Amino acid sequence: MAKEEVVVELLEAAVPIPITVSLDSVKVIRREGETEEEEKPE
Repeated sequence: MAKEEVVVELLEAAVPIPITVSLDSVKVIRREGETEEEEKPE
């Protein structure tokens, strides 16, 4: 059974703190290494 959690870090935070949240609470807006021109419309 796969874990349904993801660890996120806020990019602009003064101190990077990893936060574990449920996948149900996450929406991917840009993947690592992807530029804005490469994003696919939903």
